[in-house]
Amino acid sequence: YITMDSDSINTSVGQLQLQNDSGGDIIIGGNISGSSTSTGSFGSLKLANYNEGRGASSNVFVGRQVGGGAGGDNVVLGTAAGENLTTGNSNVYVGSAAGKTSTDVDKAVFVGMEAGKEGNITSAADGTVGIGYRALMDLTSAADCVAVGEKAMMEHTTGRANTAIGSNTMAQSDGDATAQDNTFLGAFAGGGAWAGAGIDANIGIGYTALYGPMN
Repeated sequence: YITMDSDSINTSVGQLQLQNDSGGDIIIGGNISGSSTSTGSFGSLKLANYNEGRGASSNVFVGRQVGGGAGGDNVVLGTAAGENLTTGNSNVYVGSAAGKTSTDVDKAVFVGMEAGKEGNITSAADGTVGIGYRALMDLTSAADCVAVGEKAMMEHTTGRANTAIGSNTMAQSDGDATAQDNTFLGAFAGGGAWAGAGIDANIGIGYTALYGPMN
């Protein structure tokens, strides 16, 4: 049991000692050993900020090798996610190496391992959304693109306003890096190899729609 007086708290065997010093501080001494089990309902952990000391206090950075720099309002979770982020603001990167090489993009969302990983995405692509393993992995400057699904628009780089929803949609479009205004919905829709220029304004809906070589 524990006894208390105005200046100290002591256990019956003297293992735990809390004592006020002359300045009113609490000193903890002695040895503590043993085990305990706790059950019940507990409150939540609240932090004023969690940015691992990197960048503005408005950032949330969790993981090894995550980003930093002068940007603010970023949420980055995962090993090497947003690793090179410097001036970008209001981004959400979740997943190992998500958005790894980008420095200055704003308002982008990359969720999934290696989503948006390889291209140094510029401010021209502000607001881009890539969700899924390697979605928009090679993107550099394509504006207004949305890719949802494993490897959706994986090789796409610069063409604007494309929407690809489904596993492997538009996955091999690097043959026309500037392809734009395309919409594909369904697994592997538009997912075959692209070659040539001007592959624009196509619509493919359904499994493997327009899957063959596009030119």
